[in-house]
Amino acid sequence: MRWGITPAPIIPLLVDRIGARATGRLALTGERFDAAMALRVGLVHDVCPATELEAAGARFIDHLLLAGPEAVAITKELIAEAVETPFTGAYHDRIVAEAARRRRTPEAAEGLASFREKRKPRWYPGE
Repeated sequence: MRWGITPAPIIPLLVDRIGARATGRLALTGERFDAAMALRVGLVHDVCPATELEAAGARFIDHLLLAGPEAVAITKELIAEAVETPFTGAYHDRIVAEAARRRRTPEAAEGLASFREKRKPRWYPGE
């Protein structure tokens, strides 16, 4: 904005992610903002000191590795679909059926067994 250029390419993404109010404020003013503001408006999930960045990243990666790979892939698809799909009775029935189907998979059986046995799942690297 300060250079007379509109941030048009990222406006739809920002409105989708942080809402029209926050996008309006930041896009119209071109103001600089700190990590606390980015956290407050939802541009970032977490904030940590630079000295703790590697440990914070390692914790995040560990959480991803503990999640069932098939469940992660399907969840990513469902999130993308939910953005585009009105929540109708048919859509509700489909996601309920998907949840029920996933409970009967070998991955779910392993995930539940690992929880019950207080161990990491077999898909976790090194397990």
